[in-house]
Amino acid sequence: MRDDRSERLKACIDVETICAEVYRALSGLFPEARDFWNGLAIEEDNHAAILVIASGYQRAGKLHEGIECPLPLVNKTLGLIKEMREKIKNRNISLKEALETSISIEQSLSESYFMEFMNKETDSSALIRLQKLLFDNQSHIEKIRKFIKSMDFYA
Repeated sequence: MRDDRSERLKACIDVETICAEVYRALSGLFPEARDFWNGLAIEEDNHAAILVIASGYQRAGKLHEGIECPLPLVNKTLGLIKEMREKIKNRNISLKEALETSISIEQSLSESYFMEFMNKETDSSALIRLQKLLFDNQSHIEKIRKFIKSMDFYA
């Protein structure tokens, strides 16, 4: 049986995995932005892989006690992603809405991942990888905003 921290890490892995799936689906729905969405999907896959490593550290009892993944925020993020996935499935989403929802998802992800602890200095290679995940989420927000600025419908 998994402990509470393991369950929270599993929920975070699910968020990253489903988010990658959604971004891939958006790449098919919006061919004009295919490379943009595929790039984000690949990075989300990488985030899931980092969290799988963290989960292994957790099972081995080697994950720092200060690392927390607030389940209410993770569940909120998961809800946003699943709602977006349903809209994609029904082809009921515009590119503009997809971009705006993606910013909300990425902001929620950044809030969800161990905010206080992840900003601390560390010499642990596992924690450095997890800090990269947080940095990448912030980077995604900036990538999406930059892409939005390049779109004519925002002019």
